Amino acid sequence: MSNLTWTVMVYFAGENHLADDMVYALKEMKSVGSNDNLTLLAQYSAKWVEKSQSSSTRPATPLWFYLKNDGQHPKQWVMSNYIPPNESTRKPKDYIGELADFIAWGVQYKQSDRYMVVLSGDGGGPLTTFLPSSSQPTKALKPRELAKVFECVNEKLGENKIFDVVGLDSCLMSMAETAYEIREHASYLISSEGSEDDMGWPYRDILQTLKDNATWDSLQVVQSVVDNYNMYYVDYAMLAGTSASLSALNLDNVDFLADAVKGFTDAANDILPRSGEPPKDVSEAERFARVLIRAHWVAQSYRQDQYTDLYDFCMILGKEIEQLDPQLLSAKLRRVQRACVGVMKVLCSSEKCDQYSKDTVIVKSCYVGVESQYSLGLSLYFPWHRIKDAYFPDRANSRPGGSEELL
Repeated sequence: MSNLTWTVMVYFAGENHLADDMVYALKEMKSVGSNDNLTLLAQYSAKWVEKSQSSSTRPATPLWFYLKNDGQHPKQWVMSNYIPPNESTRKPKDYIGELADFIAWGVQYKQSDRYMVVLSGDGGGPLTTFLPSSSQPTKALKPRELAKVFECVNEKLGENKIFDVVGLDSCLMSMAETAYEIREHASYLISSEGSEDDMGWPYRDILQTLKDNATWDSLQVVQSVVDNYNMYYVDYAMLAGTSASLSALNLDNVDFLADAVKGFTDAANDILPRSGEPPKDVSEAERFARVLIRAHWVAQSYRQDQYTDLYDFCMILGKEIEQLDPQLLSAKLRRVQRACVGVMKVLCSSEKCDQYSKDTVIVKSCYVGVESQYSLGLSLYFPWHRIKDAYFPDRANSRPGGSEELL
């Protein structure tokens, strides 16, 4: 097989408490360095400095880097790879513009066969801001604005660019909502269901593996990222008692997942009515409510039980229904059970979710530590009682009777 050229672009949202960790990550990237097959580009987000106000110790923004290691100076500092902004570079009007400028610049910097975009910073799923900063006013991105970033990139490039890999080096971003948001803009998504260590991804290990295996396709690359992450954090789990997880998702199959999840919700809603409506069969509704609550309670969860691993939940719920008295298993409960199986088959190709294929959403997943031991690849927002305003920001001011609604 012939070599493939890759451009890897990493945006470090370092204008916050992660500043030191992200400088370390930059140095890890530089220790690998670019070559003919691998182009390593980065932006370090810092307080904006106009060119007219810059100095040798206060460089002008944006802080763009083409990271190289020539072998003669292996310990040379990252700033030796700093690319000063040209005269036409101006401060973007918003965070979407800043991210889009960087990604578009990275695509145009050097023609490559494959492109990977990694966004590194604080995250928390669809309920919080993504990549927040300490700027005044604070820079932040809503997770559901990720598609706007790539749409803006396409406008700048004048083409509909489908990125081979998007990585979210942030906590709690491997969610069905996030995958669905960017499914039209990338082939694969790499992210974590749970919390990440402040150090984030082990960039040296990940990028050195990519550099050493120039013939790998995108699927092999994303699987190697998950493997490297897992191996790096094993020591943290064993020595420090921490937990971590990472997964790679095939975004081409996310629409199938959306259909499967809708099949489940339709089946469930056929038994449990909307708030304020009486159930058609009280006893059947009570039975289903009991097994539903137990499955939610037992399944792997994140962020104060607001996010739930989707495969683990469906697997447990299906087993709970199976354990009911056969005489009480109605056609509607069987329908829910079949819908659970449908969701699981789209996610993984094995009952234990330890085998993967190109036809499933999850193409690789790993965990270390007891807190993540049932993290199987993808979570979903599934609160116990009320949906927070942050999940549907456009509805916040339009709902009568209060700011929250029953699930």
